[in-house]
Formats: sequence, structure tokens, C-alpha cells
Amino acid sequence: MAAAGAACGAALLLGFWRGRPSRSADPGPAEVWVVDRGARRVVGLCRRLVPVTQLALESGELRGSGRRLAPAGPGAAWVATGTRVLQVGEDGIVRVDRPAPRVRDLAPQEDGGVVLLERDGTVRRVGADGQSRARVDVAGARRIAGRGTRLLVACVLPAPAGGPPVGWLALVDAGPRAAIVGLRRLAGLPLDLAPATGLGDGWWLLEGNGGRGDASRRLARLTPLGGEAWSRSVPRGAAWLAPGPDGVWLEDPERSGLLRIGPRARQRAWFEVAPALRRPRAATALGAGLLLATPGALVALAPDGRVVGSQGGFADLAGLALAPAVRPRS
Repeated sequence: MAAAGAACGAALLLGFWRGRPSRSADPGPAEVWVVDRGARRVVGLCRRLVPVTQLALESGELRGSGRRLAPAGPGAAWVATGTRVLQVGEDGIVRVDRPAPRVRDLAPQEDGGVVLLERDGTVRRVGADGQSRARVDVAGARRIAGRGTRLLVACVLPAPAGGPPVGWLALVDAGPRAAIVGLRRLAGLPLDLAPATGLGDGWWLLEGNGGRGDASRRLARLTPLGGEAWSRSVPRGAAWLAPGPDGVWLEDPERSGLLRIGPRARQRAWFEVAPALRRPRAATALGAGLLLATPGALVALAPDGRVVGSQGGFADLAGLALAPAVRPRS
């Protein structure tokens, strides 16, 4: 039985797209978006991970580092190419195309807009129509997360007298009169952050020690105003967060696994993963499970670590976003 499961998983990982699915297959609308940097394209896939649309990009785009994708409402995505920001519909048609040559990070907005973090520290809220709504400058900004017009910005600033860099969190009101409304110094350096759901909402923060060669990590659950509700140590070397409806997923590089921490700091799950799934390029929660982007494939995992779907044939995945085609009922 185990051998059959392994063979099935291998077959899934080897599957890849050779063309648009036939109409009779009815794969459904695009809900998962990926950036394939090696093939210079953005690909939209249905929830069964069947590719249904793609957008070719120009030579020279998708260079550099930083987050590339964010949801843009049902079935659509924002794409930061390195020279511009595009809003792509589920049909693959570009709805918005605005110059944005210095985007470091981006975060979705509930109204279909996006918040852009530029490399000079400019935080810009852009509406679903592509028009700028608000702007504020945040020194040392590295990552952003958003909920409505309230943003949390992770910053790294040089310490006085040539000491080690210092991590800060800035709470930003990105309404019409955009401004920084709160600051908090961190014990270490911020590595990733994301909005949290349930138990009063708030935020997730992954923090590193900041010392040279120190791979220790801490996970914190923050209040809506950025204060710390609780924190706990997590596996050394963890580099990303994938929040879901019942906690947050992280990697465990030392033991080659993945784990899920619940909203009250307890570990809910841990499992080892195959070598091909270690150190993924991107990850996002998919229901109670997890969707991983490796350089050449997308792999969907159940909450217990079973492979439940995949799609291969990519050249060099560098971004992943989930944009459900139908909004959940309130």
C-alpha cells in the first residue's frame, strides 16, 4: 500500500501541462496563480491545479527578489514583474498595467486593490482600478501585511554607533490621510509577517535573532494594534509563514518537515516531507492543508502531509497566490 502511494505521488509530481485543457474537461476558473520566472510567464490554474490561462512577460522582467503575487479579488491576481504591476483577470487579460520598477513586497486589499512596498520605503495603496489612493514613507521597510486600510510594516534599521541592525514594526493607517500611527522595537529582526484570522484577528510575525550565523526563530501572534499576544520558539532556519483558518504553517529545515501552530501557540501538526518538497520557493494555505511551490512543480498537501494533487512542468517558480473565484459567504 505504501509503495502504491509513493508511485501515485511520483506520478503526480511528474505530470505537467502540454496545452490548454479541452472545453469538455471543464477545469473551472483560475484560482491559483504562479510566476514561472524561468519561462517568463504568469500561469493561472484551477483549484484542481490544471492550468487554464497564462500571460507571457517580456524579456528582462521578473529579475531581482521579492514577493511577486497577491490576490486581486475573485479569480484575479496582482503581479509585480520588476518593471510594472499588472492586474490579471481569471481569463488572462490584463486589466491594470502601471509602472512600478522598484517593488519589494505587495499585500492584497479586501476591495481588490493592492498595497505596494517600494525599495526606497514608499508604501503605496492602489485601488482595484490601478489608481493610487494613499502613500506614506517608512524607513527601512522590508515586508508588509494588510487588513483594510490598516497595514503592518516590518522594518530593519541600522543601529547607532555601528552596532547590529535593529528590527521595528510600524503600524500604518493607509486611509486618505496616510500616516504611521504606531512603532514597536523588536528583540530580533523581522523575517515574515501576515494577517491572522480568528481569536480577534491580528497578525503573525516570524522573527530571527539577528546575530551573525544565528538561525534561531520565534513566532509571535500580535494583536490588531501590533502588540504581542504571545510568542514561542519555532524550528531554526524557518523563513516563511503560511497562515490558514486554524493557525499558521512553517517549515522545519533541520528535521526536513513542516508544522502547523494553532492560534493559542500549541503545535497542531508536524510531518516529514520528501526531499523534492524541502525549502519550497513559496507556500500558501489551501483550506486546512498547504500548497507548496518548488522550482518545477506545485504540490498540494493534506493536513496530515499526504500529497493530494500536483502540477509540474514549470521552469523556475518564484511566486504563488490563491485567489478563490467565488467569495465565501459571510
